[in-house]
Amino acid sequence: MLERPLTKRTLGILMVAGGVLGFVGSLVVDLMPGGMGIIGPTQAAAMVGCVVAAIVGLTLIPLGDRPA
Repeated sequence: MLERPLTKRTLGILMVAGGVLGFVGSLVVDLMPGGMGIIGPTQAAAMVGCVVAAIVGLTLIPLGDRPA
């Protein structure tokens, strides 16, 4: 098992990466063959959630190596 606890910096980096990947993934779905080409309300809500997660992650990064 892991001996060190998860730090706030690591958690922030993971949240930013997840938010960016989720946002880009939502956009890529529309570019795939068979995609409708429009952003629906559910997709828009998911994209807003990804942006919020990335912003929260950005605020955690400067807090350093304290345990999360």
